Amino acid sequence: YEAAGYSKGGSDQSAYKLLRKAEILAHVEELRAESHSKAVLSLQEAKEFLSRAVTTPVGEVDERSDLAQEVHTDEKSRRVKMVGKMDAIDRLAKMESWYAPDKHEHGVGEDVIALLASVVCRSTKN
Repeated sequence: YEAAGYSKGGSDQSAYKLLRKAEILAHVEELRAESHSKAVLSLQEAKEFLSRAVTTPVGEVDERSDLAQEVHTDEKSRRVKMVGKMDAIDRLAKMESWYAPDKHEHGVGEDVIALLASVVCRSTKN
């Protein structure tokens, strides 16, 4: 619109009118959802990545691999640091709920115990 010589206000008004049409709004939402789904890693893709990190031999990872976490180059050598296998196992285990839930002890103070005891005593007297 603006490139064709129309004002910014005119292009905003036209966009507003177009977005009020159901078929155009539906198409815009479809395009947004499509671009979002391409940009976001799915849960399954994350699990597959972690599984490959565990099962891929270190010697097979070069600087082009998605498993390469860092690349260090100096005049004599090139080192590729791979995603940590133990970290990958730990994250995969958490995602798959392999660990038992953490147990938390919840203590009550002596004041609370004394209060509860007095309430129980009063209720048994009545």
